[in-house]
Amino acid sequence: MAQDQSASADSAKYLSSMGPSLGAAFQVLSHDVLLAFANRAMYQELYGQSERVELLREVAGGFFGLLQRTLLLDILLQLARLVDRPETGGKPNLTLQSLPALVSDPALRLEIEDLVRSACDACVSAVDWRNRRLAHRDRPIALGMTDAALPGVTLPEIDKVLAIFATLLNRVESHFENGATTMYESVQGISTDSLFHFLKVGLDAEA
Repeated sequence: MAQDQSASADSAKYLSSMGPSLGAAFQVLSHDVLLAFANRAMYQELYGQSERVELLREVAGGFFGLLQRTLLLDILLQLARLVDRPETGGKPNLTLQSLPALVSDPALRLEIEDLVRSACDACVSAVDWRNRRLAHRDRPIALGMTDAALPGVTLPEIDKVLAIFATLLNRVESHFENGATTMYESVQGISTDSLFHFLKVGLDAEA
């Protein structure tokens, strides 16, 4: 309930300061970027420490390995979706590329266009994964008929993309909110301390 009230307050704030079109789009995109940061933080919580990875492997390596891959692919899909084209097949999409057209200030629009280009450039690998593996199954790759393999994507590259997203949205927010910005990078994943505690207790008891 408190989270819903907070979201409603943010929506009202953005609609008031940015206007109905930009404000509504910004609120949704900001939420999507916060979710991407939260998923990245969750990945770090689960797989960011070698001793935790070893514990997960020992308890249920197959399950937690599948979860690791699923979470990582979901993050890539989030990144690709956020930089999608404003329109696909004649139908509008809500993406970061939609923002410049909603900004009436010419100088700010140019800044946002530059930041959107940077975001799209940084997401080339994520978009490639979405196009050839996640949303579609590229036949030559699936059958091993090509040397054009999918690009590797590292966690530092994902972090770079997320930082660009945050810079882009914060540039818009600061313009309309008297310099205020959102601390996207401070988003925390759901704490997994209890999970690891009880996994360790269970292993100790079994031993």
